[in-house]
Amino acid sequence: MNDDHRSGIAGAQVSSKPTTLQTSTGFALPFTLAGGIVGALLAAVPGLFDLLGLEDQRARRIGAMHMGLNLLIVAAMAVNVWLRTRGTPASALPYVISAMAVVALLVSGWLGGHLVHVLGVTQPKDARVGHRAGEGSPRRAT
Repeated sequence: MNDDHRSGIAGAQVSSKPTTLQTSTGFALPFTLAGGIVGALLAAVPGLFDLLGLEDQRARRIGAMHMGLNLLIVAAMAVNVWLRTRGTPASALPYVISAMAVVALLVSGWLGGHLVHVLGVTQPKDARVGHRAGEGSPRRAT
């Protein structure tokens, strides 16, 4: 029996042997990456409307950085899909692009979280920072 069992994880085949890492573009990888690109572009539309409606200059600046970084990530991932589907010999560049995209997504996610949770963007005008649902609102007797 072959002791080299492989399992496909996100377009990569990882061997049970610790020294063996075999990568492949696989059938689903380009579709998965392309689906992420389409999803990101669709999410950018309401994000753009939110950005255009901001009055606070600080929130507008952070929102522009958030959106710009996300659009750069989308462009980098489009290049990543192109590189991975060209059928050229294995290169480290797609992996470098993917790693850089993950780091950029962490930064962009932090910026988006700062917009919502610290600056209150897309929250109702009367929302208070740190306010929990149900606090301060009248309760009805049951």
